[in-house]
Amino acid sequence: GFIPGEVIEVIMVVDGVPTDLGGKPMVKKANELGAFKTTSNIPRVAAPGVYTVKAMGDKGTVAVAPLEVEEKPKKK
Repeated sequence: GFIPGEVIEVIMVVDGVPTDLGGKPMVKKANELGAFKTTSNIPRVAAPGVYTVKAMGDKGTVAVAPLEVEEKPKKK
């Protein structure tokens, strides 16, 4: 639902603080259909739980989605 060519920043909100997904800001550009695709790393400060991921476009478009972080399985 983004405007084609819109520049989008994707963040995760951890304890009320906007946090980059990965080691640097995640910035993408919407394709001709207004969509984008990306992969990321979950911030180390994110304990297991449900978080909010926000994608904010430079032309005012915003998308919000929940993200569930599960506990890392222990090695046997």
